[in-house]
Amino acid sequence: MVYELQSYISDAYVTDTFDSCKNVIMSSTNGPAMDFLCGPWGAYRCTAQRWYDYMGSTSNGFSPFDIVYTYVNGTVDVHGRNMTPIDPQAYHCSDVAPGSTKACSCVDCIESCPAAPELPPKSGPFLLFKVDGMSVIMGIVFIMGSVVIMFAAFMQGKTSVHLKAF
Repeated sequence: MVYELQSYISDAYVTDTFDSCKNVIMSSTNGPAMDFLCGPWGAYRCTAQRWYDYMGSTSNGFSPFDIVYTYVNGTVDVHGRNMTPIDPQAYHCSDVAPGSTKACSCVDCIESCPAAPELPPKSGPFLLFKVDGMSVIMGIVFIMGSVVIMFAAFMQGKTSVHLKAF
């Protein structure tokens, strides 16, 4: 019976795979998939090596035996034998992997979402009489308001003068 497996894996592959998956959203929780896949570290404290270590551990409840990953760059000498690490090509979630018909959906992978259309060019400034339009409008409102207040005060003063005479 197998209890443990020692695996030599390329550090570049582990990092590329993690970078491809770290922003994937899990539809059922509407949260990062790494919250589930990285165990106690969650999505925000997860690293490539923590992710692989958790996936290869029997403590996750899914791995039938422990897989102990040794992260290397290039071949490594193990007991006098050259070991070539696992180093396949990693695919981004927006890429179609061989044997697949489509990439991850936009719901799960932000990189798969189409680019937003460009905004129309900004129009020129709002001008009235070759002056800033808001300043002209505010000036007119101020002058009209002042005239109304002065007229009301004048009429109030005129009415109170007549009342005092009686």
